[in-house]
Amino acid sequence: SLILKKGYTYYFDSTDSTTNNHPLFIGRTSSGGSYTYEYTSGVTNSRTTSVTLIFVVPSDSPSILYYNCGNHESMGGSITIL
Repeated sequence: SLILKKGYTYYFDSTDSTTNNHPLFIGRTSSGGSYTYEYTSGVTNSRTTSVTLIFVVPSDSPSILYYNCGNHESMGGSITIL
């Protein structure tokens, strides 16, 4: 689980070869396995498997988000936004 603050910038490094089959994205639910509830506000390089995902947490972001794998359900964790 992560705790992030509104207005701050966070970098999620996905440059390791072990992430090749695990596209990283920020979501509104913890389901993963699809991009149905993908959250894109403030996000650069969503769905990445080989570069750094950058997340500038917007001032109007939900209080709970999730980091997920686009290929696998239940692979990720929660993000509490302060």
